[in-house]
Amino acid sequence: MRVDYAFLCDHATGNEKTNALGIGISLIQSESLPFDTDFYLVARILVDRSEYDPNKSIELVVALIDPDGGASGMIQGRLRPPKSLLQNQESVNASVVLHIELSIQEYGRHAISIVGDDSELKRIPFEVKPSLSVTEVV
Repeated sequence: MRVDYAFLCDHATGNEKTNALGIGISLIQSESLPFDTDFYLVARILVDRSEYDPNKSIELVVALIDPDGGASGMIQGRLRPPKSLLQNQESVNASVVLHIELSIQEYGRHAISIVGDDSELKRIPFEVKPSLSVTEVV
């Protein structure tokens, strides 16, 4: 199992096609802490036939990693590709579009971690910094 692509963005939808706006969030600014924010995680996960057991599902976990390395705000789900797809193809893909709402408690380097069956597949970093005030810009 591997991640073909993954990114954070301002908004996304997904059915047959994934549509995303504001792709590539890497910086979030706020005047004070704590603050609430939201964004979307978009990912495509590929599962090879050789690594998939059709009698069980694949556990997926998405977690916020804070600047101290601790995980919080976990979202858990399960993937179960149809057996018929895996019989006819070497791999199948699962598109993931998640709307994530978070309460950020501290400034610093954060990340969104995608874990599949207890193995980290992808880590998407982003920085949380204080906003510049009008007097600091001048």
